[in-house]
Amino acid sequence: MVLLRFLIGACLGSFCCVTAERLPKGDSLLFPRSHCSICQTPLAWYELIPLLSFFWQKARCRHCQGKIPASCFWAELAGGLLLASYPLTTHSLHGLLWLFLSLALALADCFYLILEPKLFYPGAVFLGLYYFVSGGQVYWLSLLYCLLLAGLCYLFLREKLGTGDLLLLLAWSFWLPLQRFALVLLVACCAGLIAFFFNALLHRQQKELPFIPFLTFGLWLVLLQ
Repeated sequence: MVLLRFLIGACLGSFCCVTAERLPKGDSLLFPRSHCSICQTPLAWYELIPLLSFFWQKARCRHCQGKIPASCFWAELAGGLLLASYPLTTHSLHGLLWLFLSLALALADCFYLILEPKLFYPGAVFLGLYYFVSGGQVYWLSLLYCLLLAGLCYLFLREKLGTGDLLLLLAWSFWLPLQRFALVLLVACCAGLIAFFFNALLHRQQKELPFIPFLTFGLWLVLLQ
């Protein structure tokens, strides 16, 4: 059962990756079908098996030997872990949808360093309506503290923390009690610092780090509790 959930989650993670890559460019999510980004050759079904195809083809296109982006593998792995680890109950659907929306937003942030509005706004409205209809509690105190944090960040850390990150946190604050919301921020900041110092140790060129992936990681850990 866990293996089946992992495989389904990996497929969902692959779809999140396609969505995050195509939607900001205005491309269709259905057409053209999955293809090599270098030679444009359509992929056969056995080249689309989550995770396994990546290893079987040694991360190379079977036709042109171009390198397959590692983001495909990590998106499938993340989707598999999300669905396999998250408890499936009647009341857990909101959290599961929330996590996969966050995964797609995190991938878009990795690709383009943006909070993709075509994903964020419809997704936030849908999740908010679903949460309200299902009788979820709105955490106004978390929203109040998040507004205060957003104001301070906008005044003093405008160039360090993007407006998109603040908008995402404001949307999340409705659905998390203050303690858990603070824990998401703590985990995200710690993970971001570790990634920053890891890059420095490897002497890589320092560039702007996408923050939504770290927020998504923090959200996943908190929702598992």
